[in-house]
Amino acid sequence: MSNPWTRLATFRSKSNPLKKYIVALKEDGTLGCDCPAWKFQKGGKNHCKHLQALLDDDFKASAVELTDAGANWMLKQVAKLG
Repeated sequence: MSNPWTRLATFRSKSNPLKKYIVALKEDGTLGCDCPAWKFQKGGKNHCKHLQALLDDDFKASAVELTDAGANWMLKQVAKLG
């Protein structure tokens, strides 16, 4: 069985540099993160600061490892803006 998630980026935790959180894209276009805020939130928001940073292109390059898939995804988002 194939994994429906594609890793886009890995964010280093600000509070604990040894921890890293993965932001991924599901085949249906859903974004997800493996941080506690995303996994355990209530109300069906499905959002966290890592997703928001990726969506807003607002992160320090030194704190993020962007995959090729992540770079391509970001370029597509920019292209949609026109």
